[in-house]
Formats: sequence, structure tokens, C-alpha cells
Amino acid sequence: MDSNGDGTPDGSDGTTYLSLEWDESGVLYANGSDQTSVTVTALDAAGEPNLQDSFSQIQLQVVSGTEFVTLLTAEPIQIVKGQATFNLSTPPDAGTFSLQALGTGENITGVTSNVMSFTSKKESLKLSTYEKQTVTENEVYTTETLEDVLILNEQEKAVAVVRASNGAMELLNAADYTIEAREATTTDPTRLVILSQSSQNALASYFLMPDVERVTIWNS
Repeated sequence: MDSNGDGTPDGSDGTTYLSLEWDESGVLYANGSDQTSVTVTALDAAGEPNLQDSFSQIQLQVVSGTEFVTLLTAEPIQIVKGQATFNLSTPPDAGTFSLQALGTGENITGVTSNVMSFTSKKESLKLSTYEKQTVTENEVYTTETLEDVLILNEQEKAVAVVRASNGAMELLNAADYTIEAREATTTDPTRLVILSQSSQNALASYFLMPDVERVTIWNS
């Protein structure tokens, strides 16, 4: 409905700003197969989501680092109930790129969102740690934070990732590889094995070793 006759449906003419967000946490892997999405939200003059907008046309543009990202949703799309989603992927080359949403419809021509920067990384079976210290009045607490482990095949294509947050192994290429649980033997512990579906050869094995608790005996 266009109650004021300005050619823009009611609700859509309230969109004044655009907000670009990425809901995922973690790392974008430069492997040619990792995909993610970003969300653009229509905002009114007060900066609140304009859920009445199901008309405005917007487009996602690469501000910098075009060689490090591939936009899978290239054409302008229409906002639905105040939001629109754009899909993208990262090529094999790692690097930093920036994205911005741009209004293309007549009612929001020239309206742009915030600029978001992303960094993709390329690692093969590399596990890094760093210490984070929390200082209180009497003690210093130290914890270790782990990065995800990315597993690549011979062609340096990502096959799987081990998430540092929970230790879970996630398959990134289910078309060519599978994960199989193997029982412990006299030489190997219980483990997960990544197998090539074509050759059934093992690409990598994954298992967790329990920490050794130290016992201190004090002389009385």
C-alpha cells in the first residue's frame, strides 16, 4: 500500500540507514570451499530495525581485497521484513577484504552501510596457543586459548577443521571424504580417521590425549 502516493510502499520509505553484520564467530578459511553469509538490516531514522520494509533494493560491494572473496549473491536483492542475506566464499588465497552494502532502489539511493573487514587464513595442521592472564588482587589466573586446526589434502584444499571451542571435527568436503571412528589397538588410541571415498586411504587421524594431573606431596 502506498497511502501517500510517493511511489514507495508504506514502511519502506522509513528506511534511512543500512547495517551490515556477520553473525558467525571463528575464522574464514582460504580454501576455495568455505562459505558464509552476511546480513543487511534496514534501519529507520532512530537507528532501529525497520521490519516494515519489504521493498528496498540493495547490493553488496567489495570495498577492498577483491581477490580474497567471491560474492555468490552478486545481483541487487530485495529486503524482506527489514533484512537481506548475501552469500560469499573465500578463494584459496588468504588475505583481508572489506564489504559494504549499498542501496540501489530509488527510495534509498546513496544509502550505504558500515564497512566490515574480514580476514581469511590458510593453515595446514597447525595448532597455536596463547596465554591470557587475568589479574586479581591476590592471584594471576592463566588460561590457554586454541585456534582451529585446518586439515588440507595433497592439493592444499580444505577437507576438515577441528574446532578449538569444543574439540569437534567438522567435515568441509563431504563429497570426497568421510569421517570414520576407529577402535583402539595395541599401537593406536581410539580415534577419528578422515578417509578418501574414492581410494579409502586415510588422510589424517584425530585423537585427544588426556592431560596428566600433577600430584604434589608435602612433607609434614
